[in-house]
Amino acid sequence: MLGAAFRVGLLLALQDLKQAYRRSILGQAWITLGMLVLIGSIAAVFGLILGVNLQEYLPYVASGIIVYSLISGLMNEGSYGFIAAETMIKQSNVPMFAHHIRVVLRVSFTFLHNLVIFPLVFVITGNLFSINVLLVLPGLILLIVAIGGISLSLGVLSARYRDVPPIVQAVMTVGFYVTPVIWSAEQIGNSSLAHTLLGLNPLYHLIQVVRLPLLGTYPTLTNWGLAAAAAIAGAAVGVIILARTKSKIVLWV
Repeated sequence: MLGAAFRVGLLLALQDLKQAYRRSILGQAWITLGMLVLIGSIAAVFGLILGVNLQEYLPYVASGIIVYSLISGLMNEGSYGFIAAETMIKQSNVPMFAHHIRVVLRVSFTFLHNLVIFPLVFVITGNLFSINVLLVLPGLILLIVAIGGISLSLGVLSARYRDVPPIVQAVMTVGFYVTPVIWSAEQIGNSSLAHTLLGLNPLYHLIQVVRLPLLGTYPTLTNWGLAAAAAIAGAAVGVIILARTKSKIVLWV
């Protein structure tokens, strides 16, 4: 059942990407170009404001924005997953989970397009990759499982309550600024309350287990532990909610 859902979701995700850039000259390269312009603009503006070394700040910002774009994409598009698939849900017997797999894979493919920016950033700044980059894969798996599970729950809730997607978009916008994406935890100073709140932010740990290996350092055991806990909890809740409501989704969309 899961294998069939994955195969169908993969085919639908590839079809979505082809359809989106069917008449475009540059095709999916627009994804990368757009992200490159965004990273360059933010690094230039905030680099000047914060007065930081661009050689260190540019890779930090690039990794943060690229990883956060994956998180926000999974959350935002996941909340619309079943709503967007209304016609197919009502007219076919495709496994309900396949519609969510479709979103997760489509957003993940977009992330891979953006990830090619990072080697370019390292070339520009004169930095080198280390063996720690291999830890990106387990970190990425934890992130996708955790956020994918949460977005699955949100997709079900959105099918029932159409106010959910705009709320998710607003929360993700706020999350960009309250999570160390373009700023670092070291800039907080000695505020124990701020560090405590940051430590309770699951997005921070999910970003760290992907970002730090890209930057050549090791995530802490706390990062790994809380990221793994988020993955287990997110996936469990998402699967349970879908199992209990999949027969009703066709009536809600």
